[in-house]
Amino acid sequence: MRRIASLSTALVLGALAACGGTRAHQQAADPTVDVPPPWTEEFTTAGTLIANTIVVEGPAGLRGHCAGQQDESKIDYELSTTDRGLVQTFTLVAGSGGTEIRGWIDRWELFAFEKLVIVERPTRGGEVVVRAIGDVVFAGPGGETRAPSFERRARAGR
Repeated sequence: MRRIASLSTALVLGALAACGGTRAHQQAADPTVDVPPPWTEEFTTAGTLIANTIVVEGPAGLRGHCAGQQDESKIDYELSTTDRGLVQTFTLVAGSGGTEIRGWIDRWELFAFEKLVIVERPTRGGEVVVRAIGDVVFAGPGGETRAPSFERRARAGR
């Protein structure tokens, strides 16, 4: 019985060793493993941004932190590559009965009444910028702010 327990333990340990270890170890051993770019903590505290138009622009990896709602019956979606980078444009379709375009960046909720634009630059690191124009309301840990425009900048790692 003791021999079976030892054999079982050896098999389990061998299987675990074969799994390859940590992600950092795998990345060091295999340079083709996609390493997520460093990010900012700026948008990890809950917040709500409401405006007519919202534009989010950031470095490579932005898509892992920011998204927009797609509903073909109410939202016109366009994806393009430009000299600025990968551009996603969400526009509310007039007369569709839709009231807003929902989006997210980490723990921030975004509500745009006309348009939401997400631009992912091809560079690693740099600034993440969230801009809002037209009847802006921002609610976060510091309270509520109302203004004709809003901008928040945060530095993403390199």
